Amino acid sequence: MRDPVRRPLDVARLESFLRGAPLGLPLHYRAVTESTNDDAAHLGREGAPEGTTVIADAQTHGRGRRGRSWVSPANVNVYVSVLLRPPIEPERCPQIGLAAGLAAVNAIRTLLPAAQLKWPNDVLVRGRKLCGILAEMSAREGRVLDFVVVGIGVNVNADQADFPPELAGLATSMRIELGEPIDREAFVAALLRELSREYHEFLASGFGQLRQRWEQACGTIGQVVEVETETGRFSGRALGLDAHGCLRVARDDGSEAEVMSGDVRLRESASALH
Repeated sequence: MRDPVRRPLDVARLESFLRGAPLGLPLHYRAVTESTNDDAAHLGREGAPEGTTVIADAQTHGRGRRGRSWVSPANVNVYVSVLLRPPIEPERCPQIGLAAGLAAVNAIRTLLPAAQLKWPNDVLVRGRKLCGILAEMSAREGRVLDFVVVGIGVNVNADQADFPPELAGLATSMRIELGEPIDREAFVAALLRELSREYHEFLASGFGQLRQRWEQACGTIGQVVEVETETGRFSGRALGLDAHGCLRVARDDGSEAEVMSGDVRLRESASALH
């Protein structure tokens, strides 16, 4: 029997939800694409305005952090990338990713209140990954930021069979957690409203307030973690974010580290969530 949940997005319906919204239009729909982030970046280089959005029903080469792949089964999840042109310095772009993570957890919590952020910008439920974010920037000579593409992947209506064996026990979806299908068009509209709110609040008020809200939504803060970076591994207690968005960790040896990039997992966890 055909699963009625597995259907292409109703683009006209989604556009009606987005009408008048600061982000989400113009909307470029792809039934299948290699990467919505790549598509949005291409539009950005062509001069597309802020708010331009690419959404797909499937990706063949979806990307996660640190060059990892993002599993993108067709017609069940959300793969969306938004073009932003923030008037900030390039080094502040990671803060845009943190704002996007907060927006995503806010949208997800309307249905799954137990959702939590995991540094830097994953959303977990019961320790399983539900959402990932990849923010990529393009800058010109002279440290002038051209644009930022914020890619958000949310496992919405996937079932367990949609995940490869290596993700068994590591990934989940909103449908799995709730036990019922989700209205994808309505969820995308809510997600983009939250992204707009957090993004414009960040531009207006700076990183300080965003950092406080982000830390409150994060399940990593205060926990004993293991950190893996390009230079090695260490353990400690996650303290919070610094003024740039790096994760502050009190090492077991008494020193403090500021983690700019890497993988962080709770010490009790058997394996890292990528």
